[in-house]
Formats: sequence, C-alpha cells, structure tokens
Amino acid sequence: MTYLMNYKQMKQVKEILRIVLPLTFGVLIFWWVYRGMDFGKIWKILEHDVAYHWLVLSIIIGIFSHVLRAIRWQMLIKLLGVHPSVYTLTNAVFINYGANLVFPRLGEVWRCIYVSRKEKISFTKVFGTLISERIVDLLLVGLMILVAMFTMMDVFSDFIKEHIHLHLPFSFKIDVGLFYLVTAIGLVAVTFIYRKINQSKIFLKVKMLLHELWIGLKTLIILPHKGQFIFLSVLIWVTYFVQLYVCFFAFDYTAKLGIGICLAIFVMGTIAFGLPVQGGIGPWHFMVISTMVFYGVGQTEAAAFALIVHTMGTLMNAATGIYAFLVTGTSKIDRETINIE
Repeated sequence: MTYLMNYKQMKQVKEILRIVLPLTFGVLIFWWVYRGMDFGKIWKILEHDVAYHWLVLSIIIGIFSHVLRAIRWQMLIKLLGVHPSVYTLTNAVFINYGANLVFPRLGEVWRCIYVSRKEKISFTKVFGTLISERIVDLLLVGLMILVAMFTMMDVFSDFIKEHIHLHLPFSFKIDVGLFYLVTAIGLVAVTFIYRKINQSKIFLKVKMLLHELWIGLKTLIILPHKGQFIFLSVLIWVTYFVQLYVCFFAFDYTAKLGIGICLAIFVMGTIAFGLPVQGGIGPWHFMVISTMVFYGVGQTEAAAFALIVHTMGTLMNAATGIYAFLVTGTSKIDRETINIE
C-alpha cells in the first residue's frame, strides 16, 4: 500500500515538474530580458501607438494556418483507412497548440489520442503520421535557416558574438583503436541481448508498436499527391511568416523595416520556439528583441513589439484550445493521458 502511494506521489511530482521546470526556465529568461526596461514607456506604446486591427488580422491568419495544417494532416490519415473531417482535425490541432501552453510537447500526443479515439484507430499509427508531418516541417525549417544564414550572415554572426559565449575547459582526442573496440563490444552486447529477449512478451509488444508506427510513417512515402502535400507544407510556413509580417504594420517604427528584416526575425523566433518552453515565453522574446535591436530598433520599442505580438499569439492558441476542449469533450480524457512519455 505504501509503495502504491509513493508511486502515485512520484507521478504527481513528475506531472508538476513537467509544467513547472520549463515554465520557470522561460520566466527567468523573460525576467532577464525585461529587467531594467522602462515599463511606463512600454505601456504608453501599447496604449497609444499600436494599430490593433493589424494584430487581429494576424490572429485570423494564425487560425487559418491551423486549418491548413489540419488539411495537410488529413492527406496522411486517409491512407490509414479512415476519413476524419477537416473540422475534426482542426479541433485536434487547436488542442495540440492549446495543450502545449501547459504541457510542452505533450499537445502532439493529446492531439493523436483524440483522433485515434474518435476514429477508432491505433494511436501509434496516428502518431506515425504526425512524425511524418514533423519530418517535413523540420526539413523546411532547416532549409529556411540555411537560406537565412547565407543571405543574412551579418545578423547571425552579430548574434553569436554578442550572446553566445562557449568555453570548453578541456580538450579531448578520439583514439581510433579504442573507438573500434567499443563499437565491437557494443555490437556483440546488442546481438546477445536481442537473442535473449526476441521472443519475450515485452519485445513482441514493442515490435508490434514499432510496426504500427512504421505504418503511420509510411504514409509519407506512399502518399499519392506529394506535390499537393509539399505545396500545403510550404503554404503553412508562408502563412506563419505573413502572420508575423502583418504585425509590423501595427507599429510606426516597424512598418518600414522591410520583408527581409522580418524574415530574419521570423527565423530567430522559430529557433526559439524549438525549445521545450510553454509557448516560447522568454526565448522568443530574447531572440526577437536582439534581432530588432541589431537592425536599429530601440530596445524599449522592440520589447513592446515582442510583448504584445507574443501575447496575442498565446491568447489565440489558448482561446482556440479551450474551444476545442469544450466542443470535443477532450477534457474528459483520463489523467493517464498526461503521463505518456
């Protein structure tokens, strides 16, 4: 009985830490970025110098990007033999981004659970299609970063000089003979372990799960309309960029910066969103403000821009996430859902 109580307590602590640690990290960065800022001036900018209709347009574009993501996802899921509606998948995407504001990276799992239960299909297969999506997104982001680095090398070099300080207190050499010896021992160990467990129930279950995951991943390979899928993928990221670009017109001091500068800010912000922090709070502000200051925007003005743009985007994801939770009944998913690794 005591063991069960301790196990439950450990799970509860783990749930709390999963939320608190990333959020604390983000809040500390946010505090560090905004420490010493003139909040009176920032508030004055937000109160009198912002054309909020541009920010509303940005929110509409952001919602549209979620719909595009749902349409693209539908192309993969249909290959599993089910035909969920765009409405169902859009709500799943809303759930994804809404849940990520509380549990970083867990929104993806929650989104797949909702679709698998609604369509009566294996969660692992659905999750495989999501991984296929992420692979394409990762390739596009990598390509975008490479293009930005070659076309805007001044931004990246300045950022590294000003903000990245990496000092290794040691040096190391790789002994070729030792490397081959360790590799050989590793292969022998893996072979021995495989022969011992390849007929066990756990191994067979894992093998079945991997097979189902491969079925989901394979949808990207057997997809009949790859051109349409690629077009939608590019359009999604173009929409993300436009969502940020229209925000430039909400401020007098950013309206004339140009599309190239916006691209630099967009790339730096995208890198920040790669960190497992709720909604990118802290890292996104840091990257965006640093890039804007490099291009001559005042620090206070850049801070006001980052604050309101990020807040509006976060409110959009929170509102659409709450809406999706309510209309789909996903909030009734048992607590074990949030314990999936």
